[in-house]
Amino acid sequence: MSFCCWISSALKGFPSRVFLAVLLVSCSRPDTAAAAVSEAAVASLSAATEFPEYCLKEWTVQEKRSLPPLSAAAKALNLELQQVHALVRHGARAPYDRNCWQWGRAADSDLHKSNSRESSSNNNNNTSNSDTNSSTGSAAGHRHVGPAPDQDALRSDAERCPPVGHHRNADCEAAATEYGGPSKGAHAEEGSPLTSAAAAAADAAEESRPTPSSDVSVEDSRGTSDASSNSSGLLINPQDALSGAAAELGPPWECAFQEELGMNDSRSGQLATPSLLKKYVASPTETGLFRGSCVPSSLLDEGQAQLLHIGAIFNQAYVTPASVTHKQQQQAQQQQQQLVHKLFSAEEFGAAPSRRLFVRSTDISRTLASGAFLLEAFFKNSGVPPHRIQVETYEVTSDPLLSGYASPAVSQLRRQAESSPEFAALTAKHHKTKQELQQHLRLSLEELDALWPEVIVDCALTYVCSGRRNLLPPLLQQNNFALVPELQQINDEITNFWTGWADAAAAAAAAHPLFQELAEKILAPIRNNQQLRQKQQGSNSSRAAPAGSSEQSALHLYMTHDVTLIAVLAALKVYGGVWPPYASVVAFEIYEHFPQQQNSSSINNNSSGRKGTNTHVFRLVYNGKVLTARMPGCTGDALLAPDLCSLEVLIRILLTPPPKPPAPEEEHQQQQQLQLEQQQQEGRGEKGQKPQQRAANCHHPEQQQQPHQLQQLQRQEEM
Repeated sequence: MSFCCWISSALKGFPSRVFLAVLLVSCSRPDTAAAAVSEAAVASLSAATEFPEYCLKEWTVQEKRSLPPLSAAAKALNLELQQVHALVRHGARAPYDRNCWQWGRAADSDLHKSNSRESSSNNNNNTSNSDTNSSTGSAAGHRHVGPAPDQDALRSDAERCPPVGHHRNADCEAAATEYGGPSKGAHAEEGSPLTSAAAAAADAAEESRPTPSSDVSVEDSRGTSDASSNSSGLLINPQDALSGAAAELGPPWECAFQEELGMNDSRSGQLATPSLLKKYVASPTETGLFRGSCVPSSLLDEGQAQLLHIGAIFNQAYVTPASVTHKQQQQAQQQQQQLVHKLFSAEEFGAAPSRRLFVRSTDISRTLASGAFLLEAFFKNSGVPPHRIQVETYEVTSDPLLSGYASPAVSQLRRQAESSPEFAALTAKHHKTKQELQQHLRLSLEELDALWPEVIVDCALTYVCSGRRNLLPPLLQQNNFALVPELQQINDEITNFWTGWADAAAAAAAAHPLFQELAEKILAPIRNNQQLRQKQQGSNSSRAAPAGSSEQSALHLYMTHDVTLIAVLAALKVYGGVWPPYASVVAFEIYEHFPQQQNSSSINNNSSGRKGTNTHVFRLVYNGKVLTARMPGCTGDALLAPDLCSLEVLIRILLTPPPKPPAPEEEHQQQQQLQLEQQQQEGRGEKGQKPQQRAANCHHPEQQQQPHQLQQLQRQEEM
């Protein structure tokens, strides 16, 4: 039995089907246990190497994203969970930038000319034939290095479906007829007319085919190819040509869902138009790039699966199930073990879903789709049929979930950070790697600077996470893809530098619009409850929470992006230095604390006078790890338990303006000169105020606004 447990721990996080098979073999046949363990260990290591943690493969979601239970000290407190604010990154997606496709068009460099598996399709990049650019250009652009992935999905477009949106067999058959291509499983006869895609693929295969043997040099393979073509009059099988072109392109990018649109009348709340099913039509130049049903940056099927898991995890953590039948009661008992704290019951949620949920998202397809799939699982696990839920969004350029990254202030702070001597040293450290990439990708220094390193890493990881490593540029494939994690580390180092520079000034400036929104969303129901409680106290009511307070309990979902989570975590001083993986979750749990030895009057009286925050505590969780105690200010009396901190600490951080970074010496001198000129012009006319005070007021308006905001907040909470 202990041996089986040892196997279980060794395979933690591996797919359940592999774990179960190995466990059964090991326990039933001890003689084969050692071999099974060895094979499983190799398979586990291979999976971990092929898919970094960033990918969040489906079989790891439950382990990596489950919300941990409250600490024993927290459970001993008299708590009521009132709000959960969860920032969720979208799931796995297709590449969003066409710079990803430019990589494959880089000419062969000295770094990989000796690679025996090199493709000889370099000449295709310079072709000027517009008829073949749509297919051969993409095939040459994705020069496949190494053996093609052994997947059924590598069939050509003509064999499976047109590149856009056919998902059912009938659609595929109709598409095959429409395109004039062979039906599934059929073979083209010699001399039969080919479709344009098939002809282009055949031409591409004739001009460029990967060398089949790794033991033959490039020169030998070309010579052998020429000799065989001269001595043989055999025609190339069209199906072989199609398969070769498909192998160069890799598996199609599949997105098995389509967006449905309908115009809703806000006056009546009724659907006013027929539903419109969105179908993207790829241009000819994109046909080879996004074969399948996806468009750039769209959520992949694996991203859908990730968010379904996240929705189920949220439901298990915060919703008490409804027990009706014996089977449902057993399921409820199992789910109860994973409950963090009740936010509302399944019955309460089913009675008014829109009153229990608040959904925010950036107005981008992959975040909206991620939110939809999360809610699908949340409703399903509650036993509630899907409802229409309003999602709040903003124009992208003014969205607090994104606006900080496009603001001039943040851009200026980043430039200032990257012009520092410390950043120059960091750049010099990675100069060699950057130079190799520049030579291999045939980019100018300005072009590479625009991609370095974030865009390059992002593009590479979309390939790695979707099982397309063999389609990466040859340079990234060398030494078992060693450059990919190296680029990840470089990206993390650069991100850590600018987010932590000058007391996290740039990160705080980027997160500040969202922090203001979060603070208002957190405080609004607390103020309402406070006012109701004061009215009840005037009526000599009991200490219990006022009726209606449970209706204000809500799950707030913010569907957002990796850069948003980085800024939030860095501004809170808890960023761990690793780029947020797909479907990352930052959760703020807001609890009301009722001290057991105090009555209602003592609960509401406190030295600070801030009644809306001092009786509340919060817990901060990021990807299954509690970070509350790492936040500045969560020490001493503010830390009620190892995982619970006074809400006043969080509100103060959310409302504090971003810190001002130290000005460069030249700017500092200019500011002093302007300050002196203003003092000379205004000094004698304002005797009631010293010049130093005027200068301080001029250059630090945020320091004046912060006490004013807190005083205003205090007055509102005391009303």
